[in-house]
Amino acid sequence: MNEICGTGTYIWSDGKKYQGEWLNNKMHCHGHLIWPDGKEYIGEFAEDKRHGNGKFKWKDGREYNGQWLKGK
Repeated sequence: MNEICGTGTYIWSDGKKYQGEWLNNKMHCHGHLIWPDGKEYIGEFAEDKRHGNGKFKWKDGREYNGQWLKGK
């Protein structure tokens, strides 16, 4: 498999979509992740996890805007 590095879009078979930066086949740096049920995250990633500054929006309208550490 070729290594994914740079900027691009990936859509999983379940409809989840990521647009942003990649490093070593993982979401890394800044990106936008959208789930099929309407949730979304815009912000920083490190090795496929939300990490750094970012905003998460639930499908019911609630939002969290702040710091993330290894996906939490």
